[in-house]
Amino acid sequence: METPKSNTATYVTVAIAGAAVGALMGVLFAPDKGSVTRHKLSGSAKKMASDLSHNLGFNTEKAQYAEKD
Repeated sequence: METPKSNTATYVTVAIAGAAVGALMGVLFAPDKGSVTRHKLSGSAKKMASDLSHNLGFNTEKAQYAEKD
């Protein structure tokens, strides 16, 4: 008599398989080299952080000068 698999094990297996397929597809269809993609992501992250700090009213230059005094 077979014991039924738990739903959790099935979900974990499907999630791992999906992640593996997604990673493979990403590598196969990547438009740029990895170094170029990392540079783009880094630039985007820095711009988002700058925009967020500007929108929140935090000025990094004033904070740096205040620390020196």
